[in-house]
Amino acid sequence: MLPALYNLDTSTSRLCAARIPCARIENYLKKTLCIYESTPHQFGEKESTNGKFLIRKDLSKSSRYIYSMKTLLFLLFACLTNTYCFGQTDTVKAKKYTSMCDSLSAKGKFDEAISKADTAIQANSSYRWAYYSRAMSKVFKQDMNGALDDLTACIKLMPKYSRAYYSRALIKIYLKDRDGACADLSKAKELGDSDEFGLIKQACQ
Repeated sequence: MLPALYNLDTSTSRLCAARIPCARIENYLKKTLCIYESTPHQFGEKESTNGKFLIRKDLSKSSRYIYSMKTLLFLLFACLTNTYCFGQTDTVKAKKYTSMCDSLSAKGKFDEAISKADTAIQANSSYRWAYYSRAMSKVFKQDMNGALDDLTACIKLMPKYSRAYYSRALIKIYLKDRDGACADLSKAKELGDSDEFGLIKQACQ
């Protein structure tokens, strides 16, 4: 016997009719619970593209219950983690806008570049390269504290990226934070950075 949590037919009908902003869950619904019913044209026998999704009538109540529960769980998981639906898509978007940031920065359009990096980070706040690219653009805008914050965020997401430590050390030297710069230079060297400018020797010895 099915748990009497809600009216099954009403709830599954609402799921089928809902506009779910998640392609993966929507595709799951189309394959399991719902069927698209197109509307015939007023004249002729061809079906129009206008229609709606309805519950599949061939499903048993138990199947409808299982599929609707799975869908609701997927939606809950998506809302809590922002990964099931959007993780891959957001990474692609973040990568795209980070690339645009790099291109604009190379052209000297630093404000626009920073704006693109902002969009990348809004799409996926865990996309580390967006922070690094935005930091480089901020350096050219003389926003050293902002660049420092972005490099710190990048390092938290990618703690073994030696170039981020080296770049942060350069900014700390500019900000006259010698101890902090030397700590970053030492870490960069530990991770394999070449220290092509010989900063460890110049600043820390």
